[in-house]
Amino acid sequence: MANCVTCGQENVAGSTYCNRCGKPLASGEGPGATRKPTDPSDRILVSRDHTGEVSVEKVRPPGRFFRQTCPWCGRSVKVPEGARSCPFCAKGLDRSAADLAGDPALASPEPRDPSRPGAVLKHALPTGDERRIALRFARCVVGRTQGVPPELVFPSDLYLSPCHGEFAFDGDRVRVRDRGSANGTYIRIREPWPLEDGMRLLMGEQVFRFEAIPFDTLPDAAAGEGTMPLGSGLERSAAKLVKLLADGGDGPEFHLGARTRVFGRETGHYTFPDDPMMSQRHAAIEEREGRFWLTDLGSTNGTMAQVRDIVLMPGDVVRMGSQRFRIEYGAARRT
Repeated sequence: MANCVTCGQENVAGSTYCNRCGKPLASGEGPGATRKPTDPSDRILVSRDHTGEVSVEKVRPPGRFFRQTCPWCGRSVKVPEGARSCPFCAKGLDRSAADLAGDPALASPEPRDPSRPGAVLKHALPTGDERRIALRFARCVVGRTQGVPPELVFPSDLYLSPCHGEFAFDGDRVRVRDRGSANGTYIRIREPWPLEDGMRLLMGEQVFRFEAIPFDTLPDAAAGEGTMPLGSGLERSAAKLVKLLADGGDGPEFHLGARTRVFGRETGHYTFPDDPMMSQRHAAIEEREGRFWLTDLGSTNGTMAQVRDIVLMPGDVVRMGSQRFRIEYGAARRT
């Protein structure tokens, strides 16, 4: 038993605090004994069993916690010291350092030669205004957590990947490249655009994936009798658009045949009356000599096609996540 030097209460052996008055107990059992120092990082756990017996034990916390941003999913996470993986996406938390060490565009960006013609991005703001961002480096990176220059980092845009895409000078022009982003990089089309299998398209707020349908997967007439399967229609589809849903799944399919198909908010073969960003007649897809072509029909907000690496012409509009950029070229600066 341990006697409290303050009130004299007998306490269970090993107790740190008195069960009656709550004062710290002496390290010995008699008056005047020295008190045992306690580690401020320890926590005291007091428990009582069914007989009323009280037990006291010290519990040491697991260590210090740190808050950092996951370079993969972009979440701000609080993890114990020494943790190597994100508790949300389970990927490594040290990707950022590895990327910086192996990517000169992020670690030590190369300035653009001022004697060569430059370029600027006109960044569209929610207010309808534009913000001017000079492409000061040979390669400029856009992302949610990583980017060069700092004006191309958008922490609140959850549709952007941590390191989404880049604008890189190729001679006196600029190439836009996707860096393996989750949602892709898009360009606003200005003329009929050839569609490739797996390519994503944006019309208003609708996101589609273009899929070619191989001929050998189409239903044949039953047993050579000339009878088509019920529900197939009389026209075979060689391709389709699959609507992508917000939860990442696939939605309705819109089949494409030999005839031109028009997409719009109110007019067309396929309409989306609840989409305020889509024009009345927005875009059309037609088949020509075995290939499908996407054409914008003068829509207000434009039609966009996914790109991975392409040279930008003056006035081209690029979308990454929710951000839109318009490229403008300038003359070389005088030295």
